[in-house]
Amino acid sequence: MMEMLVDPVLTEWVPNWVSEQYDRWNPFFRRCLSEAFTRGESVTEFAERQRAFERQLLEDGLSEEVVKVRADALKQRRPLKSNAKLLTHVRREMIKLHERSLAEKKDEDVVEGAAGEEHGDASGMSEGESSAPDEDPELAAARILEEDQVGTADLQHDALPSFGEDDGLEGDIDGDEWRTVGLEGQVSAAGPAAAGADVVPGTSVFAATFGPAGDDNIVADADYWFSRNIATSHRAREWRDWWQQWKGSAVDDDVDVSEDWDAHQRFLYDLMDLKADEWEECCRKSQRSAYQAARVICAGTAGSGKTHTVRGIIKRRRQRARNAGKTGEEVRGCCSLAAPTGSAAFQMKFGAATAHRTYAVQTRRPFARLAEGGETYNRLRQRLKLARLLLLDERSMIGRMFLGKIAFRLQEVLGRGDGPKDASLGSRDLLLVGDDKQIEPIGDQPLFVDGAYKGKAKKAENGPEPASLVGQGLLVREECEDVVILRGMHRRDDGEHIADATERQAYCAEADEFVRVCRGMADCEWTRKDHAWLSRRNRSVLMGTEAGQKEYASFRDAILMMDGRKRNAEGKDGAEQINAVELRRVARERQVPILSLGAKHDN
Repeated sequence: MMEMLVDPVLTEWVPNWVSEQYDRWNPFFRRCLSEAFTRGESVTEFAERQRAFERQLLEDGLSEEVVKVRADALKQRRPLKSNAKLLTHVRREMIKLHERSLAEKKDEDVVEGAAGEEHGDASGMSEGESSAPDEDPELAAARILEEDQVGTADLQHDALPSFGEDDGLEGDIDGDEWRTVGLEGQVSAAGPAAAGADVVPGTSVFAATFGPAGDDNIVADADYWFSRNIATSHRAREWRDWWQQWKGSAVDDDVDVSEDWDAHQRFLYDLMDLKADEWEECCRKSQRSAYQAARVICAGTAGSGKTHTVRGIIKRRRQRARNAGKTGEEVRGCCSLAAPTGSAAFQMKFGAATAHRTYAVQTRRPFARLAEGGETYNRLRQRLKLARLLLLDERSMIGRMFLGKIAFRLQEVLGRGDGPKDASLGSRDLLLVGDDKQIEPIGDQPLFVDGAYKGKAKKAENGPEPASLVGQGLLVREECEDVVILRGMHRRDDGEHIADATERQAYCAEADEFVRVCRGMADCEWTRKDHAWLSRRNRSVLMGTEAGQKEYASFRDAILMMDGRKRNAEGKDGAEQINAVELRRVARERQVPILSLGAKHDN
């Protein structure tokens, strides 16, 4: 019952009289629930509570040593981030308040009884008579403990609710048909009950839930929106339809790619096209084992055109597959496209996926062999047999061991492929794309690191030694003798929005200087002059003039680089807190609700 009353959707199904009875028998429920929603505290709030506690102890006459020990024992209150924790906390606090209330009532009865005896009044209870068991806090606690140990009784289930054709009673889905409804429908269906309204920042409903809407009152807590998150049944139907439409498809499976490339981009494109020519020639001569697969690294700073060139290479490979009479999945699968993160894979387009998914590498568990002939093994083998080019983007995030895992997996499902006996990666072409100066691997060592593995990774029962995986990764790295460095800059604004030619020329000159200074910073070749030039863009400098303030306002939607993800020990906000503030601001300005979507990966 408590879970239904806490849930903003399920509570719509609870009759008012049931809710009133529950509140009457559990007078502390609403109070405990309200406190649970606002339980989390910032570092500053925790410090203030700790100081107040110290003052109280000192006023009570305790020594400074004892006060310090007790104050240090305090812990910062963390927000409750799951239903299970929320319900457990509310129930525990309700029991505490109930027992405290009973104890206070018992003390009052004792005092009143003593006063009555002084006046010759009888208490109305005979000797040996006691109060009801509910009035004894010890018995109440024991009963609660006993209830926790008793097995849960089977519930009697009524027919499951449904969307219905018109959100009414007529046309509801029958019980058997309910199993065909998607997860979104089962979660959001409210039967005949009225659907909850969207919570829009800036409205009265939002203010009642989250507090005032002014910028000065924004709660910089990354989890603030979890306390109220409603999806209407109408939206759930839309999401179900979208999922049926998108399921099995790729993101921008065939995008247009212009060939306005510079010389370095054209060189890489021609190099990979030449290797495709060599492979086709070996196939025509039935000399596939003579083919030397490509091992190429594409380097370049941000904006040098890496992604654009890669898209052109993929499009060309797919065109060659069509020219060879291939269709459908054979065309889409001719290139295996992967990146360390979903965001990077999305940017690559053409159906790219994370490297973990592409090569069946599970996270948070030791790397193990696949069961030969199993579902995962067969699916991976079928997909990789179609691929002639293995493309890994954001290579700075691909560590030595992870590359070894990819090599091991390819050896496991493809062997040497059609290549010579010592061929690696199934004799497929490999193109590693990225910038070594960007983000490093997580829980792994960068590819440029030499030396033996000295980490503490665990070996799976049927898996290879972690050190051997690192060795395989380094062997693949050593095979990559061809490196193409893209040196152009394709993200610079050419000032086409500026009408005056002289002003546009000055704008472009400053943009070129900005690129030069930033590259010098990335290459650790910065000078004091470069630092002084870039410091003119500091907020403290810009805010000193009216023109600077106007320019600063134009960067309101620009990306803000943060030192860390979480709030640090000094109370300085991290990326999570800033993102929460920005998300709330945008939602309020656009008058749209904030929806939190959780994700769980089975593999």
